[in-house]
Amino acid sequence: LPFWGSLRRFMQIAPPLFMLPATICCSLAFMLPVATPPNAMAFATGRLRTIDMLRAGALLNVVGVALTLSWTLVASPFIFGTNFTSYPTWAE
Repeated sequence: LPFWGSLRRFMQIAPPLFMLPATICCSLAFMLPVATPPNAMAFATGRLRTIDMLRAGALLNVVGVALTLSWTLVASPFIFGTNFTSYPTWAE
């Protein structure tokens, strides 16, 4: 997040529009057995290989990132009162 904070400051973008989706997307790790406890339990049965989890998880990650970014772009102006055209004074 420090990288995204510096980048959004350089690009003059309001923090919620940049930091919120980055934070949420970091928690969308569905690809590997160690990503979530249910993944680890399913993998421990021995019926799944890592490649099986990668295939299903990659699609979930892409869909999750797309939905998160879309939601942020649509909802942020209503929730935070910010948009891409103006830089709030409180974020300086």
